[in-house]
Amino acid sequence: MAIMEFLTSLKRNMMARGVKDVSDPKKWAAYLEGGTIEKEGIHIPYSEITAYTEQLVYRTTLCQECCEAGVCPHCGCTMPKAAMVASKTCPKERWGAMMVADEWQAYKQEKQISFTVNQSAR
Repeated sequence: MAIMEFLTSLKRNMMARGVKDVSDPKKWAAYLEGGTIEKEGIHIPYSEITAYTEQLVYRTTLCQECCEAGVCPHCGCTMPKAAMVASKTCPKERWGAMMVADEWQAYKQEKQISFTVNQSAR
């Protein structure tokens, strides 16, 4: 991540939410995890791929306006990168930290969420 991008993000967050927001260790951890994702990609076990990708789609659907703007107006995080960070939570409480596969399956059943993958013949 470029230093100017970091400083711009830090300034934007401090102006919007004050020092308390940028001094939160959980937010720093999520920020650093986002940087790692940007540099190295996402490393998750094969058994968690479906749960992760469904939750990413779910998060970005709930925060469509943030994704379209490229930044969340509530926390200042870059979107959709923030939605890719498993430990990140939405400041508007739209979504929490990502769940492991069995927890996500139970959550989908409880909330009546479903995903359909269509594969066309080649």
